[in-house]
Amino acid sequence: WGAESLRGVVINEFLANSDAPGVADFVELHNASNLPVDLSGAWLSDAANTNLFRIPDGTVLGPRGFISFDPSTLGFALNSQGEQIYLVNSNRTRVIDAVRFGAQAPEVSRGRSPDGAPLWSELAAATPGANNTAPLARGIVINEIMYHPISDSDDDEYVELYNRGTN
Repeated sequence: WGAESLRGVVINEFLANSDAPGVADFVELHNASNLPVDLSGAWLSDAANTNLFRIPDGTVLGPRGFISFDPSTLGFALNSQGEQIYLVNSNRTRVIDAVRFGAQAPEVSRGRSPDGAPLWSELAAATPGANNTAPLARGIVINEIMYHPISDSDDDEYVELYNRGTN
């Protein structure tokens, strides 16, 4: 179980803006490999130069498995206005994964879709410790932008909205 075995572990989902009763912020890790990974002593933090939460000894993440940590366990809370999350190896010599995010919508988690993939999106539902749900499909979206028309006239600039819903 060397330090290199952590290469398959990613920060997979997080919730950074929860105020609803019974809902807590969280950071989820995912083992994208087909082998178990010993996370003992690895660190999670929201500060680049300070390792805040040491993952307890004996914490093994199974193949394709998930584990999540809430603020009461982590000892720190995520900033809903945006910041970074770091996963660092046990001897503090390498960042395994890092995520930088901006301001977050209330009660909406962000995650990789599909699990372990490089792309992030808002998710239809928070799934701490489990497979991520599909990306959130908002009803109204920006469909087209004309920001520099060939006419060079500011009057020809526009933003087109599209209603994906039935209302």
